[in-house]
Amino acid sequence: MGLDFQVETDHKPLISLLMSKELAKLPPGILRLRLMRYSTTVVYVQGKNQVVADALSRAPVDLPTKGDLIQIEEVETFAKAANDSLPATPTRLREIKEAQRSDAEYTQIYEYCKNGWPPYRPDTLFMGKHWEHRHHLSIVDDLILYDNRIVVPRDLQLDMLRKIHRGHLGISKCRGRAAISILWPGMSAMIEDIEYLLVVDYYSRWIAIEQLVDTSSRGIIDILRKLFAVHGIPDTVVSDNGPQYSSKEFRYFSRNWNFVHVTSSPRDPKANGEAERSVRTAKAILKKNDDPYLALLSYRSSPLQNGKSPSELLMNRRLRTQLPTIDAQLTAVPDKSNVAEREHHYREKSSNAV
Repeated sequence: MGLDFQVETDHKPLISLLMSKELAKLPPGILRLRLMRYSTTVVYVQGKNQVVADALSRAPVDLPTKGDLIQIEEVETFAKAANDSLPATPTRLREIKEAQRSDAEYTQIYEYCKNGWPPYRPDTLFMGKHWEHRHHLSIVDDLILYDNRIVVPRDLQLDMLRKIHRGHLGISKCRGRAAISILWPGMSAMIEDIEYLLVVDYYSRWIAIEQLVDTSSRGIIDILRKLFAVHGIPDTVVSDNGPQYSSKEFRYFSRNWNFVHVTSSPRDPKANGEAERSVRTAKAILKKNDDPYLALLSYRSSPLQNGKSPSELLMNRRLRTQLPTIDAQLTAVPDKSNVAEREHHYREKSSNAV
């Protein structure tokens, strides 16, 4: 039978962890406390009022008894058994451990989990996405876990996404599959975004939407080669920091096809505002239209804020649509003399609004 007692803490995130009823979802570090035959009630008390705990932290204690050592061994055995039950082969677990150790971001997380987190958030770019969840992170058998889920480092995320989407079960079921055993920051959004590749021309705002059968760098490159063969090779390609674009294969592609590749953060819409607007347009096209191809045709042939359509700006001609039109309109060369001025005004206004 458990012993009832009250725990006071000056760290609010610990309250929900220590009071959780679902043992399977607790990180092993908290699980060790919950398995020691205690029934706890956790309350928040400000640090300045923690006088008893502060005094006792400096008081000497007796050495652990034989019973204490046996209990610790039992808890460690349970935690090890939980790790052994992870849905991955020993070979796969070794691969993930090696990838975690070779990733600078997760090497730092490993050290913090092992030796203790600093009192204040470190001033590093990546720490923001981990700091608020740090009490869910732990090390079990040299593997970084988030509660009872394996934390997947960057190098393996693309491979995991391919496995998540295997069978094409839809977004909700794919997310459900992933939530059983793995996690990384931004995983949910990546599961949704990986289904399509969106390419937009900055000058004309011509949008191309291609469904990805192969989500690797090779799959991305094959689609871009097809688009470049139709419209020509651009001077510069801007992408996010996804693993498909940071690979050696993509770097070779950019050198071989002679274009400059620049990356920008997907969380910085001001740096890549045109892409953000195009994503919203593309999502609306896919969600609100029974025939996305006709919707794309309509978008590409409709005038923009500068007075010309994407097709006129990109291909110097109008497109024939379902609306009746005379041949002279389709063959006429559009007058683009004032486009640059109107476009500059539009982009300046949009930039100030971001």
